[in-house]
Amino acid sequence: MQHEISKKEKLILKALGRVIRNMRKETKKSQRIFAFENDVQKSMISRFEACKNEPKLFSIWKISNAFGIKSSEFISLVEEELDEDINLIEM
Repeated sequence: MQHEISKKEKLILKALGRVIRNMRKETKKSQRIFAFENDVQKSMISRFEACKNEPKLFSIWKISNAFGIKSSEFISLVEEELDEDINLIEM
């Protein structure tokens, strides 16, 4: 049985996807090139940017390392991207 995603979770996934897409575009690289150069799966980048998957801790760790930042900084960027005052504690 699959977990049904709540409205708040969807907002967080969309914010995460926007952060990844915007940061990747700042590198001026396609998903394929970015993934290849940073040893991450292109499908993982694609799914996160399209809000299709909930990321695991190690996925966030790997992506944030690919951008050259700490995972805590990456999460802060996602939190800043949220339109509403949402945090992971109330989930």
